[in-house]
Amino acid sequence: MSSMSAIREYARLAPRYDRRYRAYLDRTHGEVLRHLGDCSGARILDAGCGTGLLLAAVSARAPAARLLGVDPSPEMLARARARLGAGAGLLQGRAEALPVASGRVDLVLSSSSLHYIAEPERALSEFARVLAGGGRLLLTDWCADSGPVRWMERFLHWRGRESHVMHGGEVVGLLEKTGFEVARCTRYSAGFPWTLYLCSARLPDR
Repeated sequence: MSSMSAIREYARLAPRYDRRYRAYLDRTHGEVLRHLGDCSGARILDAGCGTGLLLAAVSARAPAARLLGVDPSPEMLARARARLGAGAGLLQGRAEALPVASGRVDLVLSSSSLHYIAEPERALSEFARVLAGGGRLLLTDWCADSGPVRWMERFLHWRGRESHVMHGGEVVGLLEKTGFEVARCTRYSAGFPWTLYLCSARLPDR
């Protein structure tokens, strides 16, 4: 399941989360948006939507898109509801057991949350389940190929935060194991110490 320590931490951070991490969020969300492509009218799910910043940016880019957000933190979802209003359906839930019917989504977004999930393969299988045939996944998260990121993970463990940061190749392997065809998996920086991967993958047509 998702890390309970992380859920408690985000409940505490919710009121100031956007302001505190704005530079990091701008960079990581910008990378997702750069690979978004034409998604006018698409059904888009942000798994781990937090305060709704990424969904708001997607809405500005594709006003006709139908937006859905899922997050385990009620406090973060409250911020998302205040930001998005009726512009998105927002549900409390975990990536490992998404409260979304099978085949109902055209694009899944996952940003900076997979490392908090104890069973990442289960989460990726859920992403595949909710996607329609030919649907896409844009996944970005911390990359263990980077020494400073591995150091940061050790620091978080020392602080009592459970996490598992993966290498890019490990992520690609899990994506392929759960039925995705990986188009690209590249690395980028969101400022020291953050190196992240961004994987773009697609389900075969069903």
